[in-house]
Amino acid sequence: METPSGIKDSIPAWIKFSVQAPGEIPYNGIYHDPPEEEPIINTYANFRDDVLPRIKRLGYNAVQIMAIQEHSYYASFGYHVTNFFAPSSHFGTPDDLKSPIDRAHELGLLFLMDIVHRGHHWMWDSRLFNYGSWEVLRFLLSNARWWLEEYKFDGFRFDGVTSMMYTHHGLQVAFTGNYNEYFGYATDIDAVVYLMLVNDMIHGLYPEAVIIGEDVSGMPTFCLPVQDGGVEFDYHLHLAIAGRGMKTGKWATLLTHLPTGGGWKSVLLMLKVMTKL
Repeated sequence: METPSGIKDSIPAWIKFSVQAPGEIPYNGIYHDPPEEEPIINTYANFRDDVLPRIKRLGYNAVQIMAIQEHSYYASFGYHVTNFFAPSSHFGTPDDLKSPIDRAHELGLLFLMDIVHRGHHWMWDSRLFNYGSWEVLRFLLSNARWWLEEYKFDGFRFDGVTSMMYTHHGLQVAFTGNYNEYFGYATDIDAVVYLMLVNDMIHGLYPEAVIIGEDVSGMPTFCLPVQDGGVEFDYHLHLAIAGRGMKTGKWATLLTHLPTGGGWKSVLLMLKVMTKL
């Protein structure tokens, strides 16, 4: 935001409350002095004890958890990341996060992390990674490996892949299936190469890991192996369909490129860690 002393971040890292003014896209941080009794945010321990058993009883075999990377604004679903190597302190300590992952594995559930490596999106007020920089590639690749190695996540859902793969970030664009829409001047080649690199690295180091890409464009070769010219995601999540379901009170996900062995049944349950079911 513009101030008499210059441009400043409208949402400082220390801010505890933010609001979106009517008719505006960005959120503004404000001082908040709440009453003594205020709804609490659930913790990693609450999720372990209260939510995971219910997920198991309902017959799911995997859970995707959101808002793990440290973020300043709670209601952003974790998409304004302030520290890529720190689990969110909103819900507990790093060891507290390891506890529900261990419990999920005891219950036979895969525990997937919603990871934010996406680029610029003017509607979301998010910044752009320079995917053509060696330093950025090392940072992001090490970040993906670190979460799998340190916390024993079983894989990722990469958020906002459409925003990464195109210079127009998928905004105000209608994808019709014409190949020129996917393999042309609007394609961010550096970003696509990064996705190929990270998926190939994860599959090489952790063959059992599950990698889901959230893309609304229908990019061809999205789930083909890198050696065949693909991006090498295991599953393609078309979240726009799920979004329509949310508006009508129904939840739906579309996972394509499913295995033929009958191994996955209604596999994806999207939860923000603090959600109280």
